[in-house]
Amino acid sequence: MIFLINLPLGAFALAVGARVLPAVPASAPSTRLDSGGSLLAGTAMTLLIHPLVRGRELGWPVWSLVMAAASVPLFAAFGLHQLRRKRRGAATLVEPSVFRKRSYTSGTVFVVVFFGAVCGLRGVGAAARVGAAVDAAQLVTLITAALVGVAFGLAPGP
Repeated sequence: MIFLINLPLGAFALAVGARVLPAVPASAPSTRLDSGGSLLAGTAMTLLIHPLVRGRELGWPVWSLVMAAASVPLFAAFGLHQLRRKRRGAATLVEPSVFRKRSYTSGTVFVVVFFGAVCGLRGVGAAARVGAAVDAAQLVTLITAALVGVAFGLAPGP
């Protein structure tokens, strides 16, 4: 019910955007939606995210691990699909050339490592709060390892 607030906000944004935003020039090339890429990416994300969300509460059944593993070749197929479309001059969902930029790639790796460490610390803290069978030395080791990972992630690169 609370999400219904988005309807009037969306309508307002559309109305203001129609008046304020510049029109797209007629000379802009028309692009078609990459429906094959959308299908590959959506399927791969579903195969990865669904078992991550449901797997833990169900005790990580075999199907969840199979689904997560099946997402890897689909993500690879999506990447190849995007490269082929780019070579043909067709529109892509993800611009492949951004991965050639070291700053983009290293920034992406940093974000994954940083948020992985932060989420890891939340998990360790939650386990400690509920009295998990973790002694003080193990807890300090886990937290120190996560903080060292964050520190290395924050270190400036060459």
